[in-house]
Amino acid sequence: MGWHHRVLGLCTAAVVTAGLAVSVGTPAAADSTAANTSAPIGVKPMMGFNNWARFTCAAQARLDGTRDGYSFQQFMQDQAKAMKDTGLVAAGYTNLTVDDCWMQRTSAGCLHGAAKWGSSEQPGYDWELTDYANYVHSQGMEAGLYSTSGVNTCQGVPGGVKGHEQVDANSLAYWGIDSIKVDNCGTDITNRRQIFTTFANALKTATANTSRKILFNESAPAGYGPTSAEKYNAQE
Repeated sequence: MGWHHRVLGLCTAAVVTAGLAVSVGTPAAADSTAANTSAPIGVKPMMGFNNWARFTCAAQARLDGTRDGYSFQQFMQDQAKAMKDTGLVAAGYTNLTVDDCWMQRTSAGCLHGAAKWGSSEQPGYDWELTDYANYVHSQGMEAGLYSTSGVNTCQGVPGGVKGHEQVDANSLAYWGIDSIKVDNCGTDITNRRQIFTTFANALKTATANTSRKILFNESAPAGYGPTSAEKYNAQE
């Protein structure tokens, strides 16, 4: 028997394989320190940590140098704890965004955490990210994820929002995600605006009856080289 999902307007809630039920987390709980507020979001620039510039999709070791069983998810959770312990969260650095390579998509179109970390053999993320989001919130931080407006991410991972805008938005809301960085790999000026608009509307729909809103963090020029004039095109 293949993967089966109890569909609640999203690809989550229950997973069964080979007749074996796999328990998953409950929807992320409300919190008082992240984006659980009726106030407008995105009024101020986000401050926090994104793993891409320093670590990209390269697997990392624990501080003691060991790698065995050390997952991408644990690595990012360690960043959240370190930022809290060192006072960065209290100073306003409250967004933790994991970039490319955290995700995969099933043949049925369901977005989920990747079992492996990029091209390495180290573990990646949980199938569902409710427990991850809850942990990030427990450190006083907002949980951010990455995607792209195309089908495949800049690293070739089949997890982009194109054609899956509402399903992905529903999953993000269910998990308790606070922000989503979306770049433009796989699209161009002819269709990117339409996809961004569709996804923005999907996020609005997914959070219409919740107190937690999701910030759309646009990273449109990501797919262009530094010498490309299109990189600086402001026609979004």
